[in-house]
Amino acid sequence: LRHVLDITGDGIWDWDIATGEVKHNDRWYDIVGHTAIEKQMTNNDFKMYIHPDDLGMVLNQLELTLLNNAPYQIQYRMVRGDDHIIWVQDRGRVVERKENGEPLRMIGAITDISSRKKDQDQINELAFFDQLTKLPNRNYIKDRIYRAINESIRNKTYSGLIYLDLDDFKNVNDRYGHHIGDVLLTEFGKRIQHAIRPKDIIARIGGDEFLILLEQVSSTKLDATNMLEQIIERIETSLLEPIHLGGGVHVNIKVSSGVVIFGEEVAQFDDILKFADLAMYSAKKDRGVSYRFFDEHMQADFDRTISLVDELSEASKTEQFFAVYQPIVGREGECLAYEALARWNHPERGIVMP
Repeated sequence: LRHVLDITGDGIWDWDIATGEVKHNDRWYDIVGHTAIEKQMTNNDFKMYIHPDDLGMVLNQLELTLLNNAPYQIQYRMVRGDDHIIWVQDRGRVVERKENGEPLRMIGAITDISSRKKDQDQINELAFFDQLTKLPNRNYIKDRIYRAINESIRNKTYSGLIYLDLDDFKNVNDRYGHHIGDVLLTEFGKRIQHAIRPKDIIARIGGDEFLILLEQVSSTKLDATNMLEQIIERIETSLLEPIHLGGGVHVNIKVSSGVVIFGEEVAQFDDILKFADLAMYSAKKDRGVSYRFFDEHMQADFDRTISLVDELSEASKTEQFFAVYQPIVGREGECLAYEALARWNHPERGIVMP
């Protein structure tokens, strides 16, 4: 049996709960980076191998198993004899009890899962982090926004989302090449990280678009608005200095920002993202401002524009367009020519202005 267990790679432990004595097979000692010792080991000796940050979790799980016969299966870090930290999966079962249910003996096994954890971490990095800037990506920020929504509702607080878009980013790509554009995106992300608070999250969601999530900013909407304005001012101040991109290239970058405050009134992920996007495009269209907070008028204007676009297609099919002719008059008052203008006779709105 010992040979079989050594081959499978599991480190076996056998705990006499009454005396505290713990026995191990050779593989257990291999995993923790120690040679088998002759002296009797106890459960207190075992605690020394567990990473200090994980010890409480392991002891709590063991206690649940001993008292309630709950399944014992847990992953935690151990510190090897060479101080190298490894991840193990530990599982076990109480195999002997007194008639009154008091546990007497527990047997288990640990498996080194360090390589598996490393692979999982790499998978998570690919799934939740942008490979260019190393910032969180859309998947990550989406999960955090959902969490912020629930926390804001439960605690009756307000959170904020800022939608950032780099102005004239395409010009940088066209002038210096996409590799310089990539450097700019990376350096821009670093500038923003230094401008926001440590607990705030910046994510790149694609192209030159970024999101900043500020969780539970304040208990009042007014205070939340003031805090978000301060954050935006710090971001814009951080961008006053040119960004150096190497090779003697340095550029000045400005951003257009859309801001939405959410809590009980606005609590749907799709709405939050859409509102921040609308506010950002509203700021981008108005060269006089760099940011806008979402309000209901933006939604109404957007809905009206989309409705008109949809109705234009129908207007073409049903011949709602007609031509009017505007005379071009010479100095002497004579008609020199006519300018033909298309007009739209909407069935409900009447004549739609150009």
